Amino acid sequence: MGEHLVQFYNDEAYLVEEIWSFISPGLQLGEAAVVIATRERLEHIEHLYAPSRLIGIDHAEGGGPYFALDAESVLASILEEGRPDAARFDAVIGEILRKASRNGLRHVRAYGEMVASLCIGGKADAALTLEDLWNRIGERYPLSLLCGYPMHAFAGEAHCESFSRICCAHSHVRPAEHCPEIEDRDALNRTIATLQQKAHALESEVARRKSIEHSLHECETQLAELDRRKDEFLAMLGHELRNPLAPIVNSLELMRLQSKSSEHIARYRETIARQVSLMTRLVDDLLDVSRITRGKIALKKEATTLDHVVERAVEMVRPLIDERGQVLVITLPPAPIALIVDPARLTQVIANLLHNAAKYTDNGGWIGLLARTFNDTLEIVVADNGAGIDKAKQEKIFDLFVQDTDSLPDARGGLGLGLTLVRSLIRLHGGEVRVHSEGRGRGSEFTVTLPLRVADMPR
Repeated sequence: MGEHLVQFYNDEAYLVEEIWSFISPGLQLGEAAVVIATRERLEHIEHLYAPSRLIGIDHAEGGGPYFALDAESVLASILEEGRPDAARFDAVIGEILRKASRNGLRHVRAYGEMVASLCIGGKADAALTLEDLWNRIGERYPLSLLCGYPMHAFAGEAHCESFSRICCAHSHVRPAEHCPEIEDRDALNRTIATLQQKAHALESEVARRKSIEHSLHECETQLAELDRRKDEFLAMLGHELRNPLAPIVNSLELMRLQSKSSEHIARYRETIARQVSLMTRLVDDLLDVSRITRGKIALKKEATTLDHVVERAVEMVRPLIDERGQVLVITLPPAPIALIVDPARLTQVIANLLHNAAKYTDNGGWIGLLARTFNDTLEIVVADNGAGIDKAKQEKIFDLFVQDTDSLPDARGGLGLGLTLVRSLIRLHGGEVRVHSEGRGRGSEFTVTLPLRVADMPR
């Protein structure tokens, strides 16, 4: 095969001019021309050039020098299940070239854009197959071929590979318009350097946009996860706030019916008090989370001791631990530890951790609270032999609305706010909290570390 050129273009008029400049020298030398293009482009070529050049138009019916064929029709005749078929290609294109070349005695210049139609349709592999078939038939006939591809067919980064492969399938590559001929070597080098800089800038911009796209995708994923947690939280909130209402309403009704029995009334009052306390705790947690997320919470630090804080926290959780028959083991340093903290908030932290341990530990289970100091750090550990936490869930366990419901098949309740509050309050104190568990059924261990502040012992 002679030359096999590819012409990229943006403008229709430019392409028509390039097609004519390719085939017209051959026509003047007595060669044949085969143009396989859209009907509009064929009419454009004939309108611009045929009258002035007095070229006879022959639509592959005789032995004239100019063969004009509709690309859509020819392409349809050589495709088999959407891909170019070698036998059909040889039968159709081979017959055209046989006539145009007069059985191989006359050189043929051909222009084709069937490959472009395939490429525009997202079938770059089929276009390359067709290019290969042209190369093969060019070994049997005296043929030079020009293929036209619009640049918009390669507008995306995903087309870089197919664009490169198409360039490799041709012996010569002609860039799109607005690329002037440059004879001066220095000017050429300057142009190349400028194009390299632009290419590098485009690559950097593509990388930047990919990074932004990745970040947006991560944000979208996080928002979807937060939305899912919110929905679960609202469902849990309705359930948790509704649960105490039934015993409260029932107790009030029984008090009305049995108003003369002081023993029954006392028991009903205890039920109401217990359920109201539960609802108060849930609402307090909601308010605390709201304040923390809006940055509206402030610590009220004062001098206190660790044993005082622990004592108050245990008082808050003792009823649940006793109800479940669990064993609580407390180990504190022998000497009192002076602290400058918000006593109420640190009490809330320890109580939440103990409550969480009691909730996720079966009846009769074991809970341990250990405090120790080293250097200028206080470490408080709350451990249990309860349900444990899957390693995959430990990273998210402190996030808002997260609750390990798989470990609570009997739905022991809660809103998934306790550990979020623990982490937030400890960070406000300048400390950290971490969790460790060997997995499901192997217990959990929460460790709080706080910087010790020098304080006078409270009296």
